[in-house]
Amino acid sequence: MIKEQETVGEYTIVRGDTLSEISIKVNIPIDKILELNSDKLKDENSTIREGDKLIITVPEPELSVERMEENYYEEIYDAEIIYIDNDDWYTTQTVVHQQPSAGFRKIVADVHYLNDKEVSREILKEEITQEAVAKIVERGTKIPPTYIRPISGGRQTSGFGRRNAPTKGASTYHKGVDWAVPTGTAVYASCGGTVAKAGWGSGYGYVVYIDHEDGRQTRYGHLSKVLVKAGQSVKQGERIALSGNTGVSTGPHLHFEILINGSQVNPLKYLN
Repeated sequence: MIKEQETVGEYTIVRGDTLSEISIKVNIPIDKILELNSDKLKDENSTIREGDKLIITVPEPELSVERMEENYYEEIYDAEIIYIDNDDWYTTQTVVHQQPSAGFRKIVADVHYLNDKEVSREILKEEITQEAVAKIVERGTKIPPTYIRPISGGRQTSGFGRRNAPTKGASTYHKGVDWAVPTGTAVYASCGGTVAKAGWGSGYGYVVYIDHEDGRQTRYGHLSKVLVKAGQSVKQGERIALSGNTGVSTGPHLHFEILINGSQVNPLKYLN
């Protein structure tokens, strides 16, 4: 009853094989092949070599034994999380209104075994001695806005953060990203929103500021021409200005910023 068959199924890898192709050939899921060969395969992208052998079956007892046991046990359990959907919030917003607390219950169950492996479990009786408290989470359902590169082409000449001032009057802490482009290159709204400012911005030269639904703001500086007005609604990818060399600038380029809660962040971390 406990003697195992001696033959173990093997597959010899041939030139051009991939794990997905082998899975189809032997009609075994890739995750099962990985499990059977965990000593040599880490994941589905693991390197395989021609001539290597893979185990594709597991020895089974010559005689299998099924049995059913009625088990009594006590266990700690958790209640399922209760979600409250808020259609006015973005999916990145959540608030926990109630912290969970584990409960305690007594169980009587029929447990079905095949040899020593549990196959199924049917709960016959359940007595809760301490009710679990569910976690209650309010969550947003709206997909948050996305941000795209505001200009086509160009060469990045200055990143976000500390730097040596490139010209007199320029900051040593760069609050955005610069792309060198010819004067007159089209500048596009990185994200849809409402124009908060359009005009002269001192050291930034001609600028456009856009407020977005998620509370963020984008800024576009050193422009040669502004094509929008304050209060105007713009869509993502809409042309809003032409690049230039106005204000404190070392050459024709676009200066771009993203502000979150009023503070500049590295724009490259938020662009799609």
